Amino acid sequence: PEGYGYTMTLRISRASKALNRENFNNFAPISVLNLLNEIVKAHNNIIISGETGTGKTELLKLLLEPVPFRDKIIMIEDVAETHLAEIYPEKDIFDWLTSMTEKYDGSGEISGISIETHVKSALRNQPNWLLVSETRGGEAADMFDSVLSGHNIITTLHAISNDAVPDRFVGMV
Repeated sequence: PEGYGYTMTLRISRASKALNRENFNNFAPISVLNLLNEIVKAHNNIIISGETGTGKTELLKLLLEPVPFRDKIIMIEDVAETHLAEIYPEKDIFDWLTSMTEKYDGSGEISGISIETHVKSALRNQPNWLLVSETRGGEAADMFDSVLSGHNIITTLHAISNDAVPDRFVGMV
């Protein structure tokens, strides 16, 4: 359609962890992984921030190792790239994909199930962990509400520094 261009992105997505206990020392000292595991075991909320391609999703996948089966996990993503249920078949994981489509006919109409809608639906399913592959919009407010109601979150967020994260979230809320 006139006024629109086309782009294509090619990503390789495998049901494996590129980041694991064996190679974590290439990323950071193993004591950092041990600390992160304790943070997860304590049911703390985690925001993984960084620039594109820094391994945010890989770290998210690794952080699920210490989560026990009794903890229900709902993973919400717009592209099936984490493969959590395949990586951790022994865990109680539900992987929900968004199905957002936008019509480029000038109407601006959007249909499907958004991340925001999935977050609201997830809370009715009483997960212990609510994971969002990438927070980037209105779902941020619902995620904060989920924390206030006792659900734990792990999400990724594009940010150029840790100092930029609060401003990013405020802007999305």
